[in-house]
Amino acid sequence: MNGQTYTTQLYATVKGGWMIEIRATFVGLPNAVDASREGANSAVDEMGDRLMGVRAMMDALGSIGQ
Repeated sequence: MNGQTYTTQLYATVKGGWMIEIRATFVGLPNAVDASREGANSAVDEMGDRLMGVRAMMDALGSIGQ
């Protein structure tokens, strides 16, 4: 899209009778972080994009039964 590569990741699990699905989409390849850029596309931001799906899944799992 717009001449850029995007990656979509899907995390799915079942816990306590609930089916949880988390989908995360970000610019770039899943294992390619460009550390040469600055500003909004910094390596730290890119790593955060790649970890956000995992974080969302952990938050969702922690909310079951509350």
